[in-house]
Amino acid sequence: MRNIDKLFVALGYVVVGLVSINFINLLFISNPTESGRTISTAELMEGIKFLNTAAREPCAEVARQHLERELGEPSDAVSDGRRLSTLTWPSDASQPGTIVCHYEVGVGVTKLTLDDRVVFPTSTPGPQ
Repeated sequence: MRNIDKLFVALGYVVVGLVSINFINLLFISNPTESGRTISTAELMEGIKFLNTAAREPCAEVARQHLERELGEPSDAVSDGRRLSTLTWPSDASQPGTIVCHYEVGVGVTKLTLDDRVVFPTSTPGPQ
């Protein structure tokens, strides 16, 4: 095999390697956002942590007002890392009933349920 052939083979391996690395990066390391910009998994996890922390106090306040309960740390927190967060507090001996709070950035608490019964927002009957 001539030296030029060896050079082309080596160049081919480099190109295949770079394409593979970019493909793996797109699949496993970064997540596309609505704007098309990609964010790293670490940035996404920070966003989820921040959003769940920001949602905890408004949810606790709505629970104090509508259920007359003090909430500690939620047992479960689900978030998209950008706008929405759902926090869950399980029932226990002192406070029966599972509480689920839905929070949206810029809006606040959008729904609070106790054992799948909507507690907030309270619906008021319209004019009849």
